[in-house]
Amino acid sequence: MQSSGGGAIIFNLSRVGTYERDKLVQYVFRTLVKLGQKREIKPISLFLEEAQLYVDRAEMVDILTRMRHLGLFPTFITNDPRTLPDEVYTLLDNLIGFMFRNQDELRQLARSGLVDYNSIDALRYLEQGQCIAVGDITSHYPLFLQILPQKGVKMGGETRRLIG
Repeated sequence: MQSSGGGAIIFNLSRVGTYERDKLVQYVFRTLVKLGQKREIKPISLFLEEAQLYVDRAEMVDILTRMRHLGLFPTFITNDPRTLPDEVYTLLDNLIGFMFRNQDELRQLARSGLVDYNSIDALRYLEQGQCIAVGDITSHYPLFLQILPQKGVKMGGETRRLIG
């Protein structure tokens, strides 16, 4: 499989039944592992939004340990860091965190060991579009960043309105 321009495959599992979702996730993981072992794909990023809803603890550990050797680099995305297993935080290479105010969530993020609790505590004071990044991508220095809106790009963090 060759691609010069890159691309993305997105699976929206929000309206898929539990049985079908589990089978689809297992199929995708098996296929990616097989392609990675045969070196039939270039290294890829694997974004797992709210993975705790469709990936069990053992699979998360497998993703974080074995899959990176096959060129599959996971990014876990969640609104509630307490729902991801501790292994995710102890094995991660990078942490990017937006505004969190709950002390339990902040303590969970600090378990990564990538950043001290005082820097993580600063997440309580961030505004919309601001974040902290630390890890391999920042040479392990915590950086506070402002994410600017981009024309023609739907920015994340948007909440569906209850009324209207």
